[in-house]
Amino acid sequence: MELKEKIIKIEGTEKYIEKNTGREKEMAVIHIEEENTNFLKMWHYYIIHSLGIIGKQKIAFVFWFFEQANDNGEVLMTFRQMSEKSGTSLFTVTTVIKQLIQKRILSKINTGVYRLAPGITEKNVNGTEFDVLIRFEDQNSKICEG
Repeated sequence: MELKEKIIKIEGTEKYIEKNTGREKEMAVIHIEEENTNFLKMWHYYIIHSLGIIGKQKIAFVFWFFEQANDNGEVLMTFRQMSEKSGTSLFTVTTVIKQLIQKRILSKINTGVYRLAPGITEKNVNGTEFDVLIRFEDQNSKICEG
């Protein structure tokens, strides 16, 4: 079976209304078409890349960790259990979990109970498409705005 090349189309802009503020915003729309795509895995890869997680073991652990979430987005394991079940060192587990908490991808509910931020592990991703809104913001301009 021959795989088709990824198709990327710059579609222009569309207007969206922010649910919390009611403000209308114009956003760039890029349409990506791929064959045999696992959208959730692509989304997880983008999150990992955005966080700057580097290293084969760390990346493999984050993919494994995301897959462990129940329907409420919770992972119910201690660091030691995660280490044993994933085959990852306790040091790597501790480092990565602390980084996910710091970046607000994960919150600690209790010892051995962690909850992923909404949208990280959508169990009901439509098999034919997956929409994601990514907002880029210049940190330097926020400092200047006062």
